[in-house]
Formats: sequence, C-alpha cells, structure tokens
Amino acid sequence: RPEVVGKVFAAGADDLVRKSASGSELVARVKNRLERVDVYRTMTEVDALTGVATRARASETLDHFLHLADRYHEPLCLALIDVDNLQEANSLHGHGLGDQILRRLGELLQESFRSEDVVGRWTEDQFFLGMYGLHIDDGVQRVAELLERFRAEEFDTRSGDPFRVSFSAGVAAHPQDGDDLEELHRRAEGALEKAIEMGRRRVLPAGWSTQVGRELESADVVIVEDDDTLAGLLTHTLQTQGFVVHRFSDGQKAAASLAGASPTVHTQVV
Repeated sequence: RPEVVGKVFAAGADDLVRKSASGSELVARVKNRLERVDVYRTMTEVDALTGVATRARASETLDHFLHLADRYHEPLCLALIDVDNLQEANSLHGHGLGDQILRRLGELLQESFRSEDVVGRWTEDQFFLGMYGLHIDDGVQRVAELLERFRAEEFDTRSGDPFRVSFSAGVAAHPQDGDDLEELHRRAEGALEKAIEMGRRRVLPAGWSTQVGRELESADVVIVEDDDTLAGLLTHTLQTQGFVVHRFSDGQKAAASLAGASPTVHTQVV
C-alpha cells in the first residue's frame, strides 16, 4: 500500500523489495545499493585529482588523533604545504601542468608517509599533513626530505621543456603550539607565511625566528668555501630545512666579518 511505502522510506530505508521478488533481483538491488554507497563515499572522502583525503575527511581523522594524543600524552605535528608559484605555472604552461604537479605531490605524500599519518588537500594549491607521534624537529625533517624529493621531479610542458617546482611548508606541534586543529593550523600557517617571505622552497617550524640584531646580520650557519658548486649544494640543503645561511668564498673576509674589530655577521655554526 502507498502509505506503507511512504512510512518505510520516511524511516530511512534505502529500497523496498516485495516478497514476490526473486532472489536474483534481491541480490542485484543490494549490490547496486552498495556500489552507489561506495561511489558516494569516495566522492566525499577522496580528492578526485590528487587521491588524498578531502579537507573534511582529513580534518575529522586529525581531530580523532588529537584526542588520542591528549589521552596518551603523545606528540603530533601538523604541516601545511603550499606549492610554490602554481598560478604562474598555470599561466605559462596551462592548467594541465598544474594538475600534473598537484597529482604528483599527492602521490609523493602518500608514498613518503606512514599509513597512520593524515594526508589531505586543504585548498587548491595547499595540502596538510598530520604526523602522529612526532616531535617538531622530526616533523620538519620529514617534510624537508619530501621537499628534496619533490624538487627533483620533472614535469612535461607543451613546449617540451622540462619544468621543476618546489613547495614551502610550515609545521606546528601539539601540545606546545596548540590543543586543537584550528590553533595548530593557525600556527602552521604563520610559519608557512614566514617561509614564503624568506624566498619559498623551505620548511619552517612555528615560532621560528632569526633573532636578528640591530647592527649584525644574523645567520644560523656560515659557510666558508670557494667552490661554488659545493657551497651551493650545502646552502640549498640547509635552507630547505629552514636555516638562514651566509656564505663567504674567502677565509680572510669571513674572519674579519665574524671576529674582526667591527664584525658584521653573527652565527651559531661555521
């Protein structure tokens, strides 16, 4: 009866099979319903382009891990990753290149991190990564290793010339940088903005500071090396991990600048 059918669906039923239906019809209806549920779940939980979790799904999982971190007094890191100059790549070479870049970064994120880590797409050109059980230094190191790998990737363009790209990232840690996802994201975003201001292509922790003095240029590391290739390699590796680097090609100039009568550079490591 129509009123019974209405009540059945109002109660939350997905389908209605009459007693006269054959067994094959019942099986077909159930399989069809399960397939539709699976498609819907995929659409809502997995980003179609990159293959990582959607923002909503990843946020939900990360909230769960934050509760576990609180309960068991475990650390947790949140990294916000922004692809450098993606809009410029799209303008010069078309959106197809941008899609290649985002798709490959999504693949690398899933290949490089553990199954218990949370990988999601935050906005068009941003990903976020939750790393359960890692302290801030370890989190920065792991994202910096991913950056090195990503920078080595080559992408095809319409002109046939290979194209390379990088990303910038900020990392915040629970509990010192925040107790909830909103606060951790805000701190990671601040570190990301600092990384972009400093020229991109680097990973910085929340609260990072160069501690620049009024008269002295401040650097975390000073490299004294006259070989441009070696110095460039060292500089790039250190800057990727968020260090401020100053390079001298001449030992006497380095000594005068660091320890002369009127030093101009202050550093922690030479």
